[in-house]
Amino acid sequence: MNIIKDFIPKGMRHRPMTNPRSSLYKKTACHKWLTYHEPWSKADARALHAYLKSTRAASRPASWHLTIDEDNVFQGLPWDESGWHAGDNLGPGNTQSIGKEVCDHALRNDPNDWDLFWKAVDKAAKVDAYLIINKEGLLPYPDCLHLMPDIQKQHFHWSGKNCPYYLRGLPDGWSKYIELVGEYIPVIGESPQKKQYRVIVASNKDYLESKAELKKARQMFPTISPYIVLNVVNDEEYYRVVLEDLDRYDHARVLVESAKDKKFSPWIVDKWEDLEFDAPVKEIEIDEPIEPDAPEGDLDPDKDPDLDRDWVDENPEEFEDGKDPYEDAESLLRTIIDMLSKLFKFLGIKEGD
Repeated sequence: MNIIKDFIPKGMRHRPMTNPRSSLYKKTACHKWLTYHEPWSKADARALHAYLKSTRAASRPASWHLTIDEDNVFQGLPWDESGWHAGDNLGPGNTQSIGKEVCDHALRNDPNDWDLFWKAVDKAAKVDAYLIINKEGLLPYPDCLHLMPDIQKQHFHWSGKNCPYYLRGLPDGWSKYIELVGEYIPVIGESPQKKQYRVIVASNKDYLESKAELKKARQMFPTISPYIVLNVVNDEEYYRVVLEDLDRYDHARVLVESAKDKKFSPWIVDKWEDLEFDAPVKEIEIDEPIEPDAPEGDLDPDKDPDLDRDWVDENPEEFEDGKDPYEDAESLLRTIIDMLSKLFKFLGIKEGD
């Protein structure tokens, strides 16, 4: 799975940390949480991402980091920047959380297409697992998905908006999502380090099928700890149920025979010759940037993403041309240090001389 980088152009109103008119200009975000949104839109990820890059989105202003559907994941803001998505103004939802819009176009186009809806949710869970493992600053799982202990962390908890609408409307929908993220953490976190003899008892393209096989393996082998890994073989993703990793081939053979007796079809990955390891999630640059587009009639301003219109109207200084309220002593000192460093390098002076 790829996270495709295609950022909002610098300086636009809804990319505040690059816009001199914003009070967040030149700041660096340190995100602690992951905020889940549903856009209430019939647009898929590509169309919604095109909207994100448009002047119409900038005029609201509205922005978020990730747009996700069943097929694609687009990144519109760098990880170290903030956007306008949580409706809490300069609060922690906007300034300390990574916002993702998980497309609900499946149910907006067909109220019965829950299967397609859950495919997008499943992809979002993989993305969250990847971020929890790889991005510094995030609170550990599951705290990064909660505002505080025992309060479930959603867009709703920043501004009170009923979002994510569909997921919140399901019995235990959010708790099931958190569990799904937890299940993907060891899958996404699989190390490329090559163990010598790995005994595998199942391999499926469908995660749920492998999960059922995992349950069976744990029942049949209660003294060991089977688990699932995601491997890429010939550009195809497979969820493999690993019975155990062993240092000795004879021990692996004994385990294989035992698994056969329990009606599994096991095999050994021996020196990894049949396995092409590839990172389960990659961050890649887009080949050709998506053109901004904002078709009328979709993404109602009263729906998601959220903003406090009264606050925007009452704080025009947030968007005044040329305003740079955070050009303070600290940032000035950084600028001076950077200039001195460049000067020393030009003069051939080493630090400490």
